Amino acid sequence: MEEERDAIFVAADEGIDIEHIGEPRAGHRYRLLGSLRGPNPPLEPVLITLTKQSEVFPPYQHQGAEFLYMLEGEMEYGYGTARYVLAPGDALQFEGDAPHGPVRLMDLPIRFLSIKAFGSRYPLDASRPRIVHERRDSSR
Repeated sequence: MEEERDAIFVAADEGIDIEHIGEPRAGHRYRLLGSLRGPNPPLEPVLITLTKQSEVFPPYQHQGAEFLYMLEGEMEYGYGTARYVLAPGDALQFEGDAPHGPVRLMDLPIRFLSIKAFGSRYPLDASRPRIVHERRDSSR
């Protein structure tokens, strides 16, 4: 007998709008694209849309890792003391326990996917291909 598993389908322009505590901002939309049942969901996929300039974002920290993928617009994103200019097609992955978040909104509207992964870290496997990390500065 097969064990029943969750599958979450979210149609285009659907999803659950969420607000970060203490952060209701006009022109900022956070849309949760799915969440598996249980007390410890492994992923949190969110579509973030920024349509208006705003004050500086407070740095954000959380457990696990995060992956960003830019869909539209351009922004400067801070991670610790590093700054990255992100444009459509760019991706950024990092550990969530360091302060991070948008620093400067450069070309509105901005849309990007934020996927947080919670769970145990897996040890690096020597058979995996080596990934070269590139740091971009704001002079793009």
